[in-house]
Amino acid sequence: MTSLKIPTPPEWKRSLFTVGVTGTNGKTSTTAWIAAALATVARPVARTTTVGSFLDDALVTDLPRDYNGYVALMRRCL
Repeated sequence: MTSLKIPTPPEWKRSLFTVGVTGTNGKTSTTAWIAAALATVARPVARTTTVGSFLDDALVTDLPRDYNGYVALMRRCL
């Protein structure tokens, strides 16, 4: 059996508010709606979907599409 190594969260993890969206249909649309709602009270808002990663409404293309890229995107919100 292969064991799964879970990365240690960054030290600054408590400085950010996160929302997870799960389900079968409508995750990308729901994520966009949540990001728009959050943007009315705080910026920048980061989101990652199957379409790509965004900082506010700008598509982020300079990060890898993996855990490290996700963490780097979150760090840009600090």
